[in-house]
Amino acid sequence: MADALAHRTVLIVQPSGIRNRARVLKVAKTLLESGRTVVFFTKLPVGSGFTDVRVDRVLDCPVLQFPDAHDFLAPARTRIPAVNWLLMVQYLHATMWHYARAIRPDVIHTFGAAAIGIGDDFRRRLRSEGCAASWVHDYLEYTRGHAFIDDRRQGGKEDTAWHETVVKYETEHAGREDHAFTVSPQLATALARDYGLAHEPTVLLNAPRLGDFEAGSQRTIRKKLRLGPDVPLIVYSGGVTPLRGVDALTCAIGRMPDVHLALITNSQTEYTESLVGAARTGGWAQRLHLVGYVEPDAVPTFLQDATAGVHPLSHYGNAEVALPNKLFDYLHARLPVVVSDVGAMAGFVTGHQLGEVFPAGNVDALVDALRRVIAAREPIVSRIARDDHLLAENAWESQEAALVEVYDRLSGAG
Repeated sequence: MADALAHRTVLIVQPSGIRNRARVLKVAKTLLESGRTVVFFTKLPVGSGFTDVRVDRVLDCPVLQFPDAHDFLAPARTRIPAVNWLLMVQYLHATMWHYARAIRPDVIHTFGAAAIGIGDDFRRRLRSEGCAASWVHDYLEYTRGHAFIDDRRQGGKEDTAWHETVVKYETEHAGREDHAFTVSPQLATALARDYGLAHEPTVLLNAPRLGDFEAGSQRTIRKKLRLGPDVPLIVYSGGVTPLRGVDALTCAIGRMPDVHLALITNSQTEYTESLVGAARTGGWAQRLHLVGYVEPDAVPTFLQDATAGVHPLSHYGNAEVALPNKLFDYLHARLPVVVSDVGAMAGFVTGHQLGEVFPAGNVDALVDALRRVIAAREPIVSRIARDDHLLAENAWESQEAALVEVYDRLSGAG
């Protein structure tokens, strides 16, 4: 623990985990490469059984893992999500401060709505004690347009009290950061409008590193599943939830007897089980493959011999401004893409002629789009592979200069 509490240039706070958070890891790698030192604060998964602070290491940096207050409030957890979310945040806030105070970072970099108040308060407290700390916040989602539901099962109703609680918390702290980042131009505009920001947040796309892609790798999805090169293989990478429209995707594949579907996910929920159960009932479970996550920087390499990548996202506020990790992972895997007609993502695919767009939730249209992309795969793949500008422009290497520039300015080095 003593090493974990040594002074670090940057304290990164991401309550939702570190190891599978591609954006957090890329930010940390860039900061380390720029000569800074990093410590991570995160939350242990609910149900972990630990009630003390644990220390892990990622990127050879200490990761302080704090207990989830839900473990102390188990009977109430399923009754009042709005109350328990705030209690969880307040518990982390109170517990993390002792450790942040010992580390005395130069910059606090927070990710997501649950961490925004932590960054705001820790900067104030550190400055009151003579530490010239700055605070950078990364708006990962459009909280005002997010749907707060139990996404473990189909048909969950939106919890408006939970939504209002999170929006109120974010609103209280938004705009106080020394600099803001976000994930898409559309979200940057929405945040500036909603919170009256003097400047739109700097956009850092959720793009993989171009240099991490390994063409011809033997560690790929098709090889793992032992499928021949002529078998159409559709991939979906990420969390499996109703709002992401994965049930529409499985329904579509059920109607395509020659096509396999791989869900690259760690989601193990009632909803996921219902999709598998429906495939068994429909007699095509042998064509549905659940594959665990691979390391975030290995995703494009792993997916490169699939036939196409899909994101069937449903319509809701956050979806309309999202440019998700998986979109850029598919691009860097040189895959054709099929996406639903949600604003930012559909515009990106159409603008770059990467594949097909279908009306969200329309299974018939999704089947048609998948068949068109399967037939046109090779020309699309060839075009992407030849377009060095497209890949470079949408790679992390083209994003990180803006990140380092902000840090240099905050430290007085710029």
